[in-house]
Amino acid sequence: SSSSSSSSSNNSEFGDNISSVETVGDDLVTTDQLDKSTSVTQRDYYRQRGLLLLVALLWGTNFPSVKYLLNQGHMTPDIVCLLRFLIAGLALTPFSRETTKEVRLAGAEIGLWISLGYVTQAISLQSVSSNKAAFICSLQAILPSYIPLSYIILFD
Repeated sequence: SSSSSSSSSNNSEFGDNISSVETVGDDLVTTDQLDKSTSVTQRDYYRQRGLLLLVALLWGTNFPSVKYLLNQGHMTPDIVCLLRFLIAGLALTPFSRETTKEVRLAGAEIGLWISLGYVTQAISLQSVSSNKAAFICSLQAILPSYIPLSYIILFD
């Protein structure tokens, strides 16, 4: 386990210009070394933000894309979801080699439940607009916090 402790030191072993020493794992490093190793350049900062924005943009195309594919009449909801998860699975295959069998089985179970949710969303997009479906699905982040609050209001 890595513990971090800071102490002032003007010890000759570390030199007179070092004001503090950090313990990172089993290694002693100066605060200056720690700051340099964890600093983020401005280019990295904007690259990370840009990638996050790209993920948000791609994620936002979920419902309109599925609705478009379903409106074309060539695919059913289950085929749309199959293709979507097949592409995602192929993209993530190189990373799965680094995991254990237990982790892959747990991931498969979680993937099964998530794919069932996506199939039901795709089926609902046959009769509901993509705007409404996206709004209803985004409520999953908000509504669970109101369940305990409603219990308190109703029963206390």
